[in-house]
Amino acid sequence: MTSWVEHENVTAVINSGLLGQESRNSIAEMLYGDVNPSGKLRNSIAKNGSNYPAGVYETV
Repeated sequence: MTSWVEHENVTAVINSGLLGQESRNSIAEMLYGDVNPSGKLRNSIAKNGSNYPAGVYETV
């Protein structure tokens, strides 16, 4: 996933997860600029596992 995320033309990523019946309309409104998806997370998500402290992210 990181190969295209790091491309210079990628300015944002929408992580929609598992949505319900109206998800297609919501995503279309975001893509066409009809709404501003300004939600905030209570935590940050690192690009790489190496950005986490030792012991938090370990590959098996």
